Formats: sequence, structure tokens, C-alpha cells
Amino acid sequence: NIIFVNHHYCHASNTFLFSNFDESLVIVQDAKGSKINHKINIYEKFKNLSLLDFLNPKKKLKFAEGLSVYKANRNPFKLELIFTKKVSSTRTSGPKNVDILYSFARKFCSFGQFGAGKVMGLSSYGRYHPPKYFDLNLLDINDLDFEFSKFYKKNIKIISKKLIKFKTPKVFSSIEEITNSDEAKMASEAQHLLEQFMMKFSIKLKEKYKKFKYLCLSGGSALNLSANRKVYDLGIFKEVFIAPSSDDSGIALGAAIHGYYEILKQNTDRIDFFASYLGKDYNFDSNEISILGDNIKFSDDRLLEKCIEVLTDEKVIGICKGRSENGPRSLGNRSILALPNKVSQKNKVNLFKNREWWRPFSPVCIEEDLENYFDLKLKNPYMLFTTIALDITKKLCPAIVHFDGTARVQSINIKQNVFIYSLLKKLKDKGLPPILLNTSFNRAGEPIVESPLDAYNCFKVSPIDFLIIGNRFFSK
Repeated sequence: NIIFVNHHYCHASNTFLFSNFDESLVIVQDAKGSKINHKINIYEKFKNLSLLDFLNPKKKLKFAEGLSVYKANRNPFKLELIFTKKVSSTRTSGPKNVDILYSFARKFCSFGQFGAGKVMGLSSYGRYHPPKYFDLNLLDINDLDFEFSKFYKKNIKIISKKLIKFKTPKVFSSIEEITNSDEAKMASEAQHLLEQFMMKFSIKLKEKYKKFKYLCLSGGSALNLSANRKVYDLGIFKEVFIAPSSDDSGIALGAAIHGYYEILKQNTDRIDFFASYLGKDYNFDSNEISILGDNIKFSDDRLLEKCIEVLTDEKVIGICKGRSENGPRSLGNRSILALPNKVSQKNKVNLFKNREWWRPFSPVCIEEDLENYFDLKLKNPYMLFTTIALDITKKLCPAIVHFDGTARVQSINIKQNVFIYSLLKKLKDKGLPPILLNTSFNRAGEPIVESPLDAYNCFKVSPIDFLIIGNRFFSK
């Protein structure tokens, strides 16, 4: 049998399984999910469409999932839809949601289809100006049965005429230019809109479903670290969890989870492994790898020593070890690492990445020292909550501190990643902060490297100084 599982249901099952909560509420929000029947009511549970219905061009489904909330239970594994806000299934008419308005900011800045993260980074530069593009006073959520259409229609009239102005992304040459730009103002207002909406909606949700102590977030908007932190800081939920593949990269996994746990009724014990490293398991000792370029195979201890030697010499290393990450964040197995002790280190990595100079780079820090360098009291293994860098971090690690003093830190322990954790511990043993600049191992416009051959080919044509594949240390 072929079973069609709704888009938002896949998001919800993915994030809830890896949360290890016994029960929780799950908010799923993105621009548009699966098409749904136009007769759906606010609290009505809709049945899954058949695959034939979904593919049938004569089956006109005017609406799609826009915002969904589920009640989730682990034993037995069950998700129950308790709330939904539909959006139009077309781009031209019908109801829209906050993610659609956020996407207008992305278009306004000419950041392309996958530029939402750039909007978040740019928003920090525009927060010193009064609102220009959005009338935020119209965003009023008195209860869960709120009406978003009036807010959308009012604001779309303000900004739609501006979208055709820019054909290519603007190149900023200075802080002053960027802070005074229309792009930064637009990004700032869109970010504020998303944050305010998520906070207000979470509060109203908690008021209605008081017994739930835990919250999961999923969908594309759950990659917005700043909004996630705002929801967490409300303090109305004991814990807030976001899966590493909360965007559409986790949809297939969500469908598999539904089949395994709900259809096949398999045991739903807690997950005891790191949810990110789900890629293919490569043989890093194969002859094909050993003959790639100039390399030496080291023992674990010697490899760590060699990495510390070149990192403290302010060199940049590419890492390809273990299984690749599940989701859009590189969390140590397909990463580029550098010492964050100077702003010039950020510039050096930017040369390879060909990124805009104003975008932030993320730090990775050992879990037990997290509070010594960042204003964050929760674990952040998947890099999905932003935080404030403490003064000591701004002084000693300027390459990973954003313009507004924030950092997108990843916390790590020895169970998650022995190699990265050990590397950070050795930095600490040398009297340095146990922090490294960590960014995805890819060039601009390319996917993150997957196989050892991908990593080597990328290394050959880049200014990266050294490469690690398994326990092999490559130089040029």
C-alpha cells in the first residue's frame, strides 16, 4: 500500500520523536504544507488525502496547511491535530501567513529561495529604526481563532510595490551603509514580526492547553534561532525542543517515523543517540581514500595534537569524519573549523565560503563551559537557539560574535562527538577558550560535502589549509 502522510504531520512526528518527551504540544509552521480540503474547520481533524487525490489535476484543493498544532504522546506513539490555520494553495490569492510575509523580506533583499537565514542575520543591523514596511500594531492575537488576513492584506499593499526594485543582492561596503539600508530595515521588521507572532501564539496556546509542560517546534520557521529563543525565554514551557532537520529535509524521516511507530506499532523507547548524524557510514580506511593526494594517517591522539598545532597557528581545517549531518546545520562531521581569536579568522573563512562579510559565523563550545562564555542555560546541541556572547567571549573570540553581540552557538559533549569534544578540551588545556568557529563544509551555491571524495575535491580547489578525512590528515 502507498500511504500519503501530510506534510505538517511529517514535521511533527520527526521533531517529537527526537525530543524524548512523553507528551508535548507541537507547533508546525511554514509557508505552505500539504493541500487540504477547503471545508476544513479550525479544530476539525482532517483525514490524510490519498495519493491519487493529491496527484489528480481535477481535484481542486484551494487550501494548504499553514500553521498546525498537534498533541503528541510517546506510548503509544500518537499525534492528534488540535488546531490548524489554512493558507491558499496558490501564490496569487486567498489567506496567507506570517511565513509568507517573511518570504517577502527575502525577495525584497534578493536573497533567493533559500535566503531566509540571511534575512535573520541582516535583521540585527536594522533594529535602530522605526517601522517602515510593516504595521505591527495590526498583529493582535486575542485567542487561537485569530484572523491573519487583515494584517496580511494591509501590509502586502505597503511592501509589494517595493519588491521589483532590486534584481541582485546589494553589496554593502561598510557598517554605516548596511545599518542605514532599506534591506536591513525590512529584514529587521520581518524578524520582529515573526518573533512577536510566535511569542503571542505560544502564550495563547499555553493558556488553552495548560497541562502541557513541553513544546516542540517544527517547519521551516523553526530554523529561526532568534524566534526560538524568544519562545523559550517566555518561560511558559519547561523545555522547548527543535529537531536538527526541522525544515523540509526532515520530511522523509517524519514519514518513516509515522510508518514505523504508528502503522507497524514498534516500541517507542527514548532515543539514545545524537539525532543529527544519520548519513551514510563510509569506510574511511579504504584504498580509494588513502591514495587521494598528500596525506598521513594518524592515531586518534596524534591527530588531535596535529589539529591543535595547525589551528593555533591560525590555519583553517576541513572535517569529514563519521556520518554526515541530518538537516541544514553542520555540527562537526562535515565542518570547516578555525580558531575564533581574531576577526581576520572570519575573513579568512569567508574567502573560502564566498559569503557576505556581514553574516555571522557560529561557534561550537563544550557543554560544561557553555555558561562561562554565553548567556545560555539550556543545551543547544543542534544550534537552534541564539544567545548573547559574554564580554569575555567578545574579547577572546571576536570571529564568532555577531554585530548585535549574539552568537549561534552549538553545545557539544563527548557522547555526541568524541573528536570535536576532545579537540575543544585540548584547547582548554592550553589555556584557550574551548571554542572553535564552525561552519558548513561547502562552497557558495554548493551542497554540504557528503562523501570523502566530495570533501577532497572541495579541498583541492579551495584556500582551506588542511583536510581531515577519517584519521587521515591532508595537506597541499
